Parts: sequence; C-alpha cells; structure tokens
Amino acid sequence: MKKTRFSENLFVKMMFFGIIAFSLLSLSGRERFEYVVGAPREADYYGSDNIFDEKNGMDAEMEESVSVVASEEVEDEISRPERVVFLTIDDGPSRYTLDFLAVLAEMEVPATFFLIGQHIEDMLPSSQKLLYQVLVEGHYLGLHSMTHNQAALYQGRGAAQRFVTEMTQNQALIYRLTGHHTNLCRPPFGSMGNFTEDHYTAINDANINCINWNVDPRDWQNRDAQVIYQSVRERVYQLNFPSELVVLIHETSWTLEALPDIITFLLEHDYVFEIYTSGFEFRYTNYR
Repeated sequence: MKKTRFSENLFVKMMFFGIIAFSLLSLSGRERFEYVVGAPREADYYGSDNIFDEKNGMDAEMEESVSVVASEEVEDEISRPERVVFLTIDDGPSRYTLDFLAVLAEMEVPATFFLIGQHIEDMLPSSQKLLYQVLVEGHYLGLHSMTHNQAALYQGRGAAQRFVTEMTQNQALIYRLTGHHTNLCRPPFGSMGNFTEDHYTAINDANINCINWNVDPRDWQNRDAQVIYQSVRERVYQLNFPSELVVLIHETSWTLEALPDIITFLLEHDYVFEIYTSGFEFRYTNYR
C-alpha cells in the first residue's frame, strides 16, 4: 500500500515538474517582433486577424518573405544630415506602385506613400499585398483621405470634421490590412488656402500630423518627364539647397520616367533620403 502511494506521488511530482519545465522553455522562446523598416511599426503583430489569415487571402509565400527582428527602442533624438530630403508620393496605390518600388529599390532610397482609401478599396485584395510590400521594403505609409474630394474636405459646414473622419477611416483601413499605424497625413491639395481654424483644431484633437511640401513639380499638370525633372531642379536652386526638402510627386507614368533623374540630382548634391520616423519628423509641417 505504501509503495503504491509512493509511486503515485512520484508520478504526480514528475508530471508537475515536467509541466513547469515545458512552460519555461516555451516562454524563453517568445520575443516581441516588428518589421525591419525605417519607421516604427506595431509590435506583437501576428494576431488572430493578421494579414496572413486565410480569410484575408494572404498566402504562405508572403509569410515566408517576412523579415523580422527583435524589437528595439527608437531613439528620441536622431542626428540629422546636413541636407535631408523626404520624397513623398501621393495618390496611391495605383497600377504604377510596383514600378515606383522597383526604381526606389534600384537606387536604394526610401519614400513616403500617401494613400487614398478609395484606391485601396478598389484594388482589394491585391492592394493589401501591395501595401505590405511598401512597408517591407522600408518605406512609410501615410494618409491622404478616403475620397480626395476637395469640396467635401474643405467647404461647407462640418468640413473640418469630415476631413478628420476621412483621415481616421483611412488610418483604420491601413491598420486593418497591414498592422501599420500612422497619424501622418498629406491634405489633398495642401492645407494652405484650404484649412480653416476649425481644421487645425480638429486635426490637433484627433492627433493627426499634416504635412505639405516645399518642392512641387506639378506633375499632375506637367505630363512630360523632362519638364518635371527640370521643375524639381529649378525649385531646389531657387531655395538655395535648404537643409530640408519635402518633394511632392504623384503616381503617374511620366513622373515614374522622371524619378531616376530626380533622385540622381538630389544625391549628387549631398541630400540624404529619409522617411518619417519618431525623433526624425518633418520640420516644414505646414510649409508650402
């Protein structure tokens, strides 16, 4: 009888210590992960509704392409180069987004893509993979409203709240598809001449950071690659090569053609390409 109880107690103890050992081993292998890119990403990303769920249509091949590292704290202060340029690309995603990514990869420079929510929705499900590729390749995603409708965003009663609503809807859409949280916005048509005091109050209350530009080749109007390039060049000379440039371009075929020359010109004049990062924000927030 005693021997039987001893055997039972020994078995219980062995099971107990086995469970503890297994738990410790499991915990020791857990780490917080985030994407290897130049701007902060959401950690602990692999949740029940992540983009790799079968219900969202993402395949195993994309999952295998993910490059992750243990999360590190972002420095509050990041030293700035003498000359820095933020290349910002509006109105995506589009059929040209992959081509823009190819040029940026070949020339090894990052960019900030300001996205229109309706374009994202119209291109689903392919836009989800596309946005994810933008992030994985080290670029940044920003907000450019849901509709890009100037009258709705800036005119009439309640325009300021409509502006914020469209930006927060865009924000939620990007986060749902990619896990990337952003409060950086490019106001369609720029804030200057469009924002009222109500707009400034509303975006401040909503913690939305709006950014304009100081170099605009008007590529939505000038549909010639050489004209676009010369416009950027002349504007930089006009500004006398300032310490910070925010270059505005759009996802068009003619801008794509001009892009290598624009990048080469800026690199030749010692500009370092950067993206929005905590501790390395744009300085010309409301400059146009």
